Amino acid sequence: MAPVAPQRFAQIALHWLVVVMIVAIYVSMECRGWFPKDVRPTMVRVMHYSFGITVLLLVPWRLALRVGRPMPPITPAPPRWQEQGARIVHLSLYLFMIAMPLLAWLSYSLRGKPVRFYGFDLPGLLPPADAVLRQQLRLMTWRKRIAEAGYWLLGFHAAAALLHHFVTGDDTLRRMWFRRT
Repeated sequence: MAPVAPQRFAQIALHWLVVVMIVAIYVSMECRGWFPKDVRPTMVRVMHYSFGITVLLLVPWRLALRVGRPMPPITPAPPRWQEQGARIVHLSLYLFMIAMPLLAWLSYSLRGKPVRFYGFDLPGLLPPADAVLRQQLRLMTWRKRIAEAGYWLLGFHAAAALLHHFVTGDDTLRRMWFRRT
């Protein structure tokens, strides 16, 4: 097994770190009922917010690495329609990773509430607004809808990787490991 180049290693490590963060974000929301009510507002929410902001902070780094060194080509090359579809899905994933934490942060800012980031209160992105404006913007409603769409988007992305690996037999998934076989 040959090790991957350092920049490629960083791309792969960031990919899997973000995967773990996004899974933890979804688990924290889906399983919040498992925790005692006195723990939910603190531990579960702070974990949820902190991981979301962490993903937001990692996205520019991931994009910089991706622009600085594009992904190696898939072998054997997939059809052009699959490459175009992959570009659309990846763009959607990046937009998702930016939109979700920003919508939450904006929503909390408009309500005058801080977002906890690993024990620290982040400043609001906007000044607090009245309930009428908050209702008109419906940021949390949009966020909930995007989160639900995120299940499909993330599931489709994972299913496509597995399809490439097990059905098509190309190296799409193997490229995302730390060592080449």
